[in-house]
Amino acid sequence: MLFQLAKEKDPKKALADFEHLKQVISFSNKVGAIVCTKVGAIAAIPSVEEVL
Repeated sequence: MLFQLAKEKDPKKALADFEHLKQVISFSNKVGAIVCTKVGAIAAIPSVEEVL
């Protein structure tokens, strides 16, 4: 979630947009699911391409 919010020019405004917030949360859930399938802290972090 922090990755997505860090890309925003105005994170507070992004949080106020419910549809955008749903997309950010969906992306975060996908990242979490992928991380749980791998071993190691850094090695488990997926690339953006893996998530999309």
